[in-house]
Amino acid sequence: MLAKQRWSFSWAGWWHIWASIPIFLILLFGWLWRLFLWNLFLWRVSRLDLHLVPPHPDLSGGLQFVGASVRAFPMLSFALGAVVAGGVANRVVHQGMHLIDFKYIIATLVAVVLIFFVAPLMVFTRRILQARRRGIFEYGALAGAVGRQMEHKWVERNGSVDEAALDVQHFSATTDLYQVVSNVYQIKTAPLDLQDLVAVIIAVLLPFVPVLLYEIPLNVILPDIVKLLL
Repeated sequence: MLAKQRWSFSWAGWWHIWASIPIFLILLFGWLWRLFLWNLFLWRVSRLDLHLVPPHPDLSGGLQFVGASVRAFPMLSFALGAVVAGGVANRVVHQGMHLIDFKYIIATLVAVVLIFFVAPLMVFTRRILQARRRGIFEYGALAGAVGRQMEHKWVERNGSVDEAALDVQHFSATTDLYQVVSNVYQIKTAPLDLQDLVAVIIAVLLPFVPVLLYEIPLNVILPDIVKLLL
């Protein structure tokens, strides 16, 4: 009979098993609990009778400040990316695999990060779209009424327009109103800034850069970059 195989670890291996992994799991589940509470809070807030302002300049009915919460997650996204990138780097260095072999794992990681950190903001989508729909009818009707008055006064009138028309406040007021109405038509579906979304994606992908540089050395990449710039 074959002798039973015994596991033997170095000091670093035992440290990894009894210290690194437990600390990582404690931090991971702690953050998952915080995310659960944050998502529950957002869901409950979205169920309130929110009075959104369709022409609000933040293009989210006044909820853009909620999207600022995404700025707290790039560091956590970087940490999750580093965990996965470490396993990928180990296989690339010691098993001869390539980074492209893990493209689906990396894409899944990005999707999971976006689902956990960004998707919860979508609970406000229904309320924002309702505000947009209401604003289009109300502010669109107001803009149409003001536009008809302007046409009646300045376009359909008989006779020439003198220089005094340049000093009339009617044109400035109409322009300001139309700018307000344009905010209604540009409302976003979620209170999220595109820059914050890009920051999260970059943070989760950044730990994979050393793996890429290991496969494609910098002295190989730089000449191609110089050729593109020149």
